[in-house]
Amino acid sequence: MFDAAYEAYITDANLPHSIYEIPGARECAIEFRSCSKNGGFTGVRCAFTVVPKSLNAQTKDGAFQPLHPLWLRRMTTKFNGVSYIAQRAAEALYSPEGKQQVADLIKLYLDNAAVLRKVRSRPD
Repeated sequence: MFDAAYEAYITDANLPHSIYEIPGARECAIEFRSCSKNGGFTGVRCAFTVVPKSLNAQTKDGAFQPLHPLWLRRMTTKFNGVSYIAQRAAEALYSPEGKQQVADLIKLYLDNAAVLRKVRSRPD
C-alpha cells in the first residue's frame, strides 16, 4: 500500500510520483492519493484509491483472487461518497487556476521548509 498524498511535493524529476511508475507495481501495490492535502483543505477527506484489475491476493486456501471486484463491492456497499462541496473543491484543484494556486502554495511550503532547515543547521 502506497500513500501518495504528498506526491506534489516531489521536486526531483528522477523520483516517481506514483507507485505505478515502478515496473511490476500493478501486480503488488495499491495507491492512495489525497486531493485535500495539496489543495490546503486537510480534514475534509477527499481522496481516491487505485486498485489495478491485475492485482490479485491469495486466499486462506491458497487460491488467487482479483482484489478490484472486492474493493468495488466494499466501496459501493459501505461508503456513501464524498460530500458534494468536497468534490467541487477537489475538482477546482484540477482547473488551470487551481493548478497554479496549488503550485504556488507548494512552493511557499517548500520555501518555508528550506528556511527552517537553514536555521536548524546553523552552529550554536
